[in-house]
Amino acid sequence: MNASTSTEKDIVSARKLSSRSRLLLVLCLVSALVGIACSNGSTPGTATAVPSSAMLTRPVESSQPASTPTPAKISGEGLYPVGSRTGNAPVDRFIDLVERGDAAAIAGSAEWSNLPCTNNTLDRSVPRCPDGSSVGTLIPALRSAQCETTWLTDVSALPSRLNDLVADSNYLYGAYRRAGDAAKPARTTVQFAPSLTHLAPPYFELDDDGHLVGIGRLCNWVTVLDSLSDADWILRPARR
Repeated sequence: MNASTSTEKDIVSARKLSSRSRLLLVLCLVSALVGIACSNGSTPGTATAVPSSAMLTRPVESSQPASTPTPAKISGEGLYPVGSRTGNAPVDRFIDLVERGDAAAIAGSAEWSNLPCTNNTLDRSVPRCPDGSSVGTLIPALRSAQCETTWLTDVSALPSRLNDLVADSNYLYGAYRRAGDAAKPARTTVQFAPSLTHLAPPYFELDDDGHLVGIGRLCNWVTVLDSLSDADWILRPARR
């Protein structure tokens, strides 16, 4: 009985030892796997960080519409803002046409003069004779200056010339009155300019009823207009 009991105990002990061996083997395998993870620089149970350079990014969509460049505004320093008026009704009606850019209406208000033409290139008091016209022939003419006095004799060319002048009539500089004489009737000149530094800004000459009787660009204009007396101005320059 004692020998049999001892043998049974040995078998049980062997079985327990075999189970422990298997458990130790499993633990060793688990430890080995954990060791591999640790060798990659990660802490067990912690996600490995992905380099930012490897991440796909999606552009951020803005709810705001794409902005468009704002054109630079022409400086109006020293000039009257749009909407300014002189208090003279015929002159103010004309200024309104200029601000609206209505070259056709301005052309329609023109008062053409029938003047005897000349072939004398030094005489600028009257227009040159068109080809085929004899000296002294009366032709429709509108005073048109580009620093020096000339004459516009082609009625159909007036609208395009006005478009050019109106394009630079951004701001009102002032309006002045000149008394008439034998060579030139009384007129009011309305001076516009895009800026005080413009070399030759546009002007428009009007009769007493506000009809257009002359157009042009004035060179050395600030100096020329500074020579006018205060009594000449219907609307003095804003810079004075």
